[in-house]
Amino acid sequence: MPQTPIYPAPRYRSVEFREVAHANGLSFLVRPGTDQWFNLSDEQFELLRQCQDFRTLEEHAHAMTGDIPLARFHRKRLLSRLQELAGQQALVEENAFLQSVPSGEDTGAKIRFFGMLTRHRTEKMRDTLRACLARNAKSGREIKSVVIDDSTDATTIDNNRETLAALAEEWDCPILYCGSEEREHFARKLADATGVDLPLIRFAIAPYSAEGTESMGAARNVLLLQSAGALGFSSDDDLGERLALPQHEKNLRISSEGVLEMRFFENRAAALQHLQGAEEDLDLFACHEKLLGKNTARLITEEGPESVSVGAIPWPGLRRCLQGKVGITLSGLFGDSATPGPIGYLMPGGRTRASLIEGGEKAYRMKLETREVIRSVAQPSITPQFDFWAGSHGFDHRTLLPPFVPWNRAEDTVMGSILTHCCAPLVCGYVPALALHNPPETRAFPSNWRSTYGVMSVNECLVTFLLNYKSPPGLSVEASLRQFGLYLQEIGSMPFADFAATLEFYHRENLCVQIALFHSYLAGNLPDYWKEDIAAIARTMEQRLQSPHPLEVRLNPYQPMPEGKSGLQRAHELALRFGQLLEAWPALVQAAGQMPEDERAGRPIRERSVVSSVGVS
Repeated sequence: MPQTPIYPAPRYRSVEFREVAHANGLSFLVRPGTDQWFNLSDEQFELLRQCQDFRTLEEHAHAMTGDIPLARFHRKRLLSRLQELAGQQALVEENAFLQSVPSGEDTGAKIRFFGMLTRHRTEKMRDTLRACLARNAKSGREIKSVVIDDSTDATTIDNNRETLAALAEEWDCPILYCGSEEREHFARKLADATGVDLPLIRFAIAPYSAEGTESMGAARNVLLLQSAGALGFSSDDDLGERLALPQHEKNLRISSEGVLEMRFFENRAAALQHLQGAEEDLDLFACHEKLLGKNTARLITEEGPESVSVGAIPWPGLRRCLQGKVGITLSGLFGDSATPGPIGYLMPGGRTRASLIEGGEKAYRMKLETREVIRSVAQPSITPQFDFWAGSHGFDHRTLLPPFVPWNRAEDTVMGSILTHCCAPLVCGYVPALALHNPPETRAFPSNWRSTYGVMSVNECLVTFLLNYKSPPGLSVEASLRQFGLYLQEIGSMPFADFAATLEFYHRENLCVQIALFHSYLAGNLPDYWKEDIAAIARTMEQRLQSPHPLEVRLNPYQPMPEGKSGLQRAHELALRFGQLLEAWPALVQAAGQMPEDERAGRPIRERSVVSSVGVS
């Protein structure tokens, strides 16, 4: 006897609405961009306001009643009210909503550039690049590989050149190389083509290493300019030697919460054991190309609305996703967590928190010390928020992307904030593929990680200013970056005392928000050992807030400042210079895009690319 197919119950959420009036217990609502109006009782309006993500009507009713007495009676009554709202079309059904999204144009393309950043790690660079070249050869890809070398030691630079020349011969493929000489040559060409001051271009792309400062962001900017007008992929030299594609849901998810998840392991062997059986022989670039550069609306059409789900996401974020294009795609990782401290382990909920607290207090304490994790997504996902980790990511530079902060760490944190707040046409895509992060040195978390919460890095000061900046609506990415750049220049041009007072005021506000958030965590039904750490961090922030000057800025929050300028002085200078770079960046990208690809920053490794007498200032 044939079985009747079982279809999942329809899921609903409130339509996008704007309250225009309220009188005599009635709310008058309008759907933006339509002529559809509702007049709802106070009870109906409150129910509508609570239905902010797609759930079945029964799930909505259960969420509203929880464990209150007589919950069954209340749920039945609420379910009836929700059915009335669905009948009035004040609640929209998920599949019908997705089917109504107009199909976008096909904007898909292939990745043309693979960029690797390296610094004083010849062997790691060799092994990671060789693995990538082998995968490219197997898949028949023709990708230009470019190595951006931040090394400052002459012997290492020569070794890197020789190693890359051997790989180019071994795999019979061009490899572009970009060291300090090549970057100086490129900077001069950009200055001639744009009229932008040469020192500002050097700030954007030249390697720098002094007083504890690194220049990973400058190397990433070189790759962005090298790839102007194309799709590219960026990898650090210690990531991607091994890949894995674990079991995951195939359906595409659109959400703004709970996208990334972590699992914690005592050691590398345990993490690898968990991934045993996961596919390792895969085309990483193809995994990214499924999302990278594509319109979300087109993806919905290609996948089929029935194969797409919408998670918790406010209407503005959902609208941005549906109208936007995937400008950045992020891989997951296994191995070293690539995080400066374990505070980020404590913050997420969902399956990350479940993994952290399972096994009791002893296991929990071990997980706060381990750096061995699997960080991944359960399914391909699109979100308006860029939780950016730059170690392994794809990017579409056919649409203007912002520059990285050239100096210091957390350059990817700043990039993610700028993409989220200033690049509204773009959204972020997460792919389930994992790359092994395997730095050559043994890493450990600093012992003082609890007491340093609230200490800011120099680059994080830029994020603080961005969060207090109101971007004018409707601007293009180019105009938005320029406007934020002008705002930063105003901040950086303040007298130092005024700059410090402004940043301290914003920092106090942020501490208040964080303290309230951490206290809200303490109200949950969670283990005491987890609450103890949350309470300790909250006390640290409260002590900072009560001090006369709670603001402390360092290059690295976990390390003392080197001799010379204070962290605040460096932040003051950085705001001005990075603001100037944001204003000039669109012209630099345009000029780079008009140059032949082999005449940009990277030069074929088999050539001695530029005259060695060209100096770097």
